[in-house]
Order: sequence, then structure tokens, then C-alpha cells
Amino acid sequence: MAHHNYRNLVLVVAIVALGTVLWWAVRHQQHVTPEPLTGEHRAVAYQTPPVKPGATPLEVVFKSPAGPEYSTEGAPTIVATFSQAMVPLGEVTQDGGLKALQISPPLPGRYRWIGTRTCTFIPEHLPYATHFTVTVPAGLVSQEGSTLPQAVTWTFDTTRPSLVANFPSDDHAEPKAAIYLRFDQPVRAGDVHPTISPTTPVHIRQATPDDVNTLGQAGWGVLDATDIVVLQPDQPLPLGTQFTVTIPKGTMGAQGDLGTDSDGTATFSTYSALKFDAADCGKTMDPGDGVSFRFNNAIKPADLFKHLKVDPAPPGPAPADDEESPSVYLALGWKCNTTYHYTIDGDLADTYGQKLGQSVTGTFTTGHLTRSLTFKTGLWSLESRLPHAVPVGVVNIKSL
Repeated sequence: MAHHNYRNLVLVVAIVALGTVLWWAVRHQQHVTPEPLTGEHRAVAYQTPPVKPGATPLEVVFKSPAGPEYSTEGAPTIVATFSQAMVPLGEVTQDGGLKALQISPPLPGRYRWIGTRTCTFIPEHLPYATHFTVTVPAGLVSQEGSTLPQAVTWTFDTTRPSLVANFPSDDHAEPKAAIYLRFDQPVRAGDVHPTISPTTPVHIRQATPDDVNTLGQAGWGVLDATDIVVLQPDQPLPLGTQFTVTIPKGTMGAQGDLGTDSDGTATFSTYSALKFDAADCGKTMDPGDGVSFRFNNAIKPADLFKHLKVDPAPPGPAPADDEESPSVYLALGWKCNTTYHYTIDGDLADTYGQKLGQSVTGTFTTGHLTRSLTFKTGLWSLESRLPHAVPVGVVNIKSL
């Protein structure tokens, strides 16, 4: 009977002990952190280490970007690298981690530590034309207990606005045409105050989708209307005049607080009234060649042929090429040793619709055909039972 009671007592004690252990485990399980698995990423809450007197001072050994201008393209990152480990190994969270960079003006973005010594800030974007100041504050403590004795500060600027292209940009501008100014970033028409020489009254507006289509057809490719302002002359520009448009230093873009760092210039010229220059064929012309009729503006070959009279009349047909050009080349089967008299009537018009206005006349003279010798080249054979003769083509050669 006593033995039976002893066994019951032992069983009760064991049950009580097991219950106590289970109660303690349940109560404290939220404080138990299992060992991390291999390759597992685990956030590490940052805690400022204690300062160790006499420790080697902490330094910033690398910082970026720094300089007068920094592109906003891509994913720019602001970086500071320290001489000692600043955070423990592990993934330091953005909210609970060490934010070692102070940026002014403030930027939206996120912090990230690369290793234990390099702090990076990845902005969502960088605005154009902005002066930034980055500060690593004094008093930061490394994992070794060293402190940064004084703040480290540097600056950088993002790209300032700049005039990069204009249209028209050659010497064939239409007198009534708009003048397009393209910048490397968004600009507001109200912030652009150009000067034009010779003085020309214009009104300024922002580019529209139709303007972008016009410039695309002119070979400017893919454009953003916010980068372009348009100068529209209040009256037709004078013919044959060169114009210079100047964008003054300090012109602001649509973003930031920095303007252009120098004057920007754009030049173009309006086309001139149609003029005939000359019939270019040299002193004496090989009849197998042609004559270049040169003008100051583009002419279509078919139009010239229609308004051209030559005496004696050449046998050649009208030119098949109808590509407009200031120089029209006509090879019409000219005769040898002949002086030709030509007349171009005043109704000939250039591609702008301007007429020559009055007839022009002139002469040119052909000479002999240029001497030439042609024969078959490469490997060939002669028949032994036929005359040993080699066919040769000659022009103005009496003997070989």
C-alpha cells in the first residue's frame, strides 16, 4: 500500500513539473529567436554603439556625386563611405537603420547600406537645375566606438538648362516660318526672353503636338513639347537676311533654382530672291559631259528644261531626274566643237515659288570628245585558225 502511494506521488510531481515548463515556454516564446537558416536575410535593428575614448577618429573616405554638374539620367545614387564599419552585419532597415546622410533640399527616396561602411541614398528622381548640399553630421559613432569629429559637407548641381538645337538652322528659312528652340530639359515659354538681331518682333509660346510633328518630319526624332519654345514673327522676315537669336545667361528651366550658365545662340538665314549664277562647263566642254546651270535656290530639272531654250537645239530628251537642287546638270547629247546660245525665261520659279523675273542669256562651247582607249581585260583566248586580232575601242586616237 505504501509503495502504491509513493508511485502516485512521483506521477503528480512529474505532471506539475511538465506543466510548469510548458507554461514558461508559452509565456516566453515571443522572446525566443531561433537561429537563422543558411542564406536567410534578417533585419537588424540599429543601436548606437558606445563611444570608446581614445579610439582612432572616424573619417569619410569617399563621397559622390560631387562637382558643378551631375546628370539626372539613370538612377543616380548619393554615396558616402566611412573608414570603419558603421552598422552590424545584416540587413539594416530603412526606418530603423542609420541614416548617415542629410540632403538639402530634401529628396524622396530610400537608404541602403552596402556592406557595413558604405551608406547610399537612392532618390526616386533628381530634379534638373538644382543645387544640393549633402552633410554627414558630426558625432556619428562607428561599430568600433570611434566618432566623426566634425561634419563632412559637399555639394553638387544637377544639369542646368541649355539651348541644344534650333530650326531652321540653315540659309533657306521661310520668311513666315516659326523659329523652334529646343532645350535639354523642360522650359516654360514665359521664362524665355530671347533677343533677336536684327531686331524682330515675335511672340513666344510653348510647342504643341503639331509643332513636334513638324520637327519630327524635319529629322529631329522623338521630342517632348515641354523642351521646346516657339518664336513666331509678327510679320514676314526680310529675304536674304541672317538672324541671330540669343538666350541670355540665367534663363531658368521649369525645374530647380539654377539658370543657364552662359548665353545660348541660334543662327539662321532667310532664303534670297531667285538668281541665276552661271552655266558651268569649263572653258571647252567634252560633248559627252553635261552643263551645270547654277542658281542660288533649288530648281527642279524639269522646270528648267521647260523654260530653257538652246540654239542649236540639242537632240537629248528631257531630264528624267526631278530632284530639286541649286545646281541642275543637263547632258543632252551636245555636238562637238559647237557654240551654244541659251536663254532662260523669267517665268522659271524656284521651289519657294519665286520667279526669276527677267530672262538671262549666255553661251558655252563644246570641244573634241576626250581621247579614250578601251579593250577587253582579264583572261581571254584567240582562235589559232582565225586572224590574231584584238578588238579595241578608240576615240580621237589615230594610231597606237
